[in-house]
Amino acid sequence: MHRKSLFLSSLFLTATLLAPMAMRANTAPQAVRIRIYDRNHRDYHNWDDHEDHAYRRYLAAQHKTYRE
Repeated sequence: MHRKSLFLSSLFLTATLLAPMAMRANTAPQAVRIRIYDRNHRDYHNWDDHEDHAYRRYLAAQHKTYRE
């Protein structure tokens, strides 16, 4: 009986340790993200559609042309 419980506990421990690695191996590759450092606020911003939209509104308000 002792061997069965030892075997089952080691089996559950192995499954518990391997599960995160197995889940991570199946995930899709992450999209490329562009991060911009904001010197005034001293933090980073992920450049996405929301940032691009806000940047274009700022340029329109300042009467400037868009540049990448």
